[in-house]
Order: sequence, then structure tokens, then C-alpha cells
Amino acid sequence: MKKHTLRLSLLFIALAFSPNSFAELRTWTSTTGSSLDAEYLGYENGQVRLKKADGAVLTVPVKMLSEMDKDFLREEFKRNPPLRIRDIPLFPVYIDGKFGYIDGNGKGIIPPRFSKAEPFSEGLGLVKGTHAGFITADGTVVVGVDEAGPGDRYQPFSEGRAAFEKEGKWGLINQKGEVILEPRYAEIGPFSHGRAVVRIGPQDTWGIGKRGFIDRTGKMVIEPVYNEALDFSDGLAAVNLKGVYGEWGFIDPNGTMIIKPQFHRAYSFYDGLARAMPKGGGGFGLIDKQGHYVLSKSKAKSSKQKVGGFTVETSRESWHTPGDFGCGVAPVYMEGNLYLVDQRGKKVSKALPYNSVSQFVENLAVFEKDGKYGFINPRGQVVIQARFRSAKPFQRGLAIVRTDQGSAYVNPRGQIVWQETR
Repeated sequence: MKKHTLRLSLLFIALAFSPNSFAELRTWTSTTGSSLDAEYLGYENGQVRLKKADGAVLTVPVKMLSEMDKDFLREEFKRNPPLRIRDIPLFPVYIDGKFGYIDGNGKGIIPPRFSKAEPFSEGLGLVKGTHAGFITADGTVVVGVDEAGPGDRYQPFSEGRAAFEKEGKWGLINQKGEVILEPRYAEIGPFSHGRAVVRIGPQDTWGIGKRGFIDRTGKMVIEPVYNEALDFSDGLAAVNLKGVYGEWGFIDPNGTMIIKPQFHRAYSFYDGLARAMPKGGGGFGLIDKQGHYVLSKSKAKSSKQKVGGFTVETSRESWHTPGDFGCGVAPVYMEGNLYLVDQRGKKVSKALPYNSVSQFVENLAVFEKDGKYGFINPRGQVVIQARFRSAKPFQRGLAIVRTDQGSAYVNPRGQIVWQETR
């Protein structure tokens, strides 16, 4: 039988991982009869990670393995059960000088005991006790917190990986706290579409250095040739070849240039559209994934005036000022007013009497009027009246706002589910 190489899964989200328990090679056999000798590293989301004698790490779906291999894994799971993580939305609250967590109804879930805390991401909360680290929704410590973990600092989890910093360099851990990538980069961004931006260069140079992209194993898959690079969003990443203002274009997760470098500045795609400024500046418009402007310049009404004894008719072109798309609409300043527009660049609201409107998230956007903040829906209708001193967009069912009494969480109905007390 002709041997076939076991197929690799290129994209997956980690929900569980069991530790490396065998430091020896064993023979693994596929359902097609092909085999390889490799060390068992662990299990993630229906796939096993194997390390060959030459150091190459493979990811193989369990369903492709022989029954004998599956029996081996069953015994391994009895000895080292995979970590099960419940992805429950929990929100940090500050009480009596310490941080704890509440759920979406405002109920206390994890008592205050941390000096720092961030919202849960992928079932884990980034906190600081004696040390920085991560906890599960029931308060179980997974990494660090009470004793030193692999890093001094961490970023929240994304696609099963978290960046950690040690002695000025950043690496990656999985949800068990096991090191996937030893610290080597000046920066590592969050994962999206199986890719994360990394920066090559000294850490303390205000972002100077080249940028590329790694995959979830830490392998460089898009070479660091860009001066600037944004996270992947909507299937594409904005990259720049010539400084902050230079030649911006868009690549796909394979590194293929989909929209050639042609913009003075560009931002991420949302709902199929991205903000971009043409060479020469002038202002931002909205482009589609072919790089064509959907919304660009507007032409003001012409006016007549006397110049040197002659009557001259003039018109003034001005660029629209769009925000990012979300929930199918984006706030745009045009013709001296603020509107909501759809993906064709058409107005879907009357002129809005607000100073600003944020990107829509979870069908709501923050608006500001006369120094107070509230929330509107994608039709421009007020859902939560402007009564807060500040407000942030909704995330997983709650938005953090500031009242006269202090910080608070509000639900989409405008009800305050938790209020800071002084």
C-alpha cells in the first residue's frame, strides 16, 4: 500500500489540552494504513499533537487514527484528563480595594481578591494576585496568580493561545499554561483567522521593526516584511510597506496580496468594508474587498460669488468621515451632518443630532450628546437614553458605564445590574 502523509489540521480552536506524559516515540497508524514514529504531546479539540524525531510537530485529527491509537488515548485521558473550560461571560468589579467577578445578571461569582482583573475571554480571566495569571469561571487557578507562572505579563486568550512576556520578549502558552512558543518577539498580537501579528526588533523602540504573522504553533507563516500590520478581520489584514503613512494594502491568511498597496492609510475590514485614505491624503472613504471606493468624496452645492467683477460659480469637494462598520451600518459625517449608512454607502437614518456615534456592537452603539452618553440601534433610534457620564460598547451582554456614583454595568434594556458603591 502506498504510504500517505497524515493530513494536518491548519485551523482549530483549543478547548482542552492534556499534558505531555510520554517522552518517547511510539508508532502511530492512520486509518489508511500509513504510520509514523512520534512522541505524544497532547490533545486539543479532537486532535492530537505529535512530535517527530526531527522535532517537527504535527496536528492529526483523532478520527484518522487507528483503533489501537484511540485505545492509547483513552488510557492517557484516564491518567491525565483534559482541562475542561466553560466559556461563561464574567465581568470584573472593584469592591473594597480588590477585584472580583459578576455574571451577566450582576450576581457575584468570584469574590474580590485580585489587585487587577480583566473580562473573561475563552473561559479564562486574566488577573493579578501575587503574580499575574489566569483563572477559570469557578475561580480555579490555571496559570500563575499565587505562584510564578511562565511569564511576568500576559495578554488575554484568543483562539486558544495567550501571549506572555518574560525579560522583554514575548512567547505563547496554551490554556494549560504550557509554553507553545518560547519568548522571542518584541510583540505578539491576538490571534484571528489562525494568525497573530509579531514584531521583530527591540521592545522599547516605540514599535520600530518589521512585522509578520505566526500561526498557533508559533511558526512564522507570513514573513516579517511589513512596517505596519493590523490583525486579521473579515478575512483580510491591512499591511503597510512604507512607514505609518505610505503604501497600505491587504493580504489574506496565506500572505497573498489581495488588494495591492495603494492607500495612504487603511484600517481593518468589518462587514465587508474598510476605511481607507488614498495617496495624497484628503480624507477617508470606505472601500470594498476589491479595493473600490463605495463611499468617497461628496460634492457640496455650488455657490456664486463676485470675483474681480465677474460672477464665478464654485463647488467644494469634501471627504466623508466614516466610522467602522458593525451590524450592517456605520456612522458617517457628510454634508455637515452625522448619518448612518449601509454597505452600499446609502443613508439609512435621518441626520442624527449627536456629537459622535461609536461602532455598532451587539446591535447597539454609544452616542454622545451634550456631554452625556446613551445607546442607539442600527436604525438610529434611542434605546438607552443619554444619562451616563461615559460609556463603552456592549461586550457579551453588558456595557460598562459611569454614573454620578461611579462605574456600573448596564444591560441592553438600560437596567443597571451592578453599581459601584463608595
